[in-house]
Amino acid sequence: MPYVTERWLGGMLTNFNTVRKSVKKMQSIEKMLGDGSFDSITKKSV
Repeated sequence: MPYVTERWLGGMLTNFNTVRKSVKKMQSIEKMLGDGSFDSITKKSV
């Protein structure tokens, strides 16, 4: 079960769709950093 340990960010309940989209983007960037494909894209495409 997910939980918050430090600071509850504003909009976590009321703006959850935007928060979920940001988390998915962060996960895709972390995946790209892991497999090395992040180095081959331009700055504006991220």
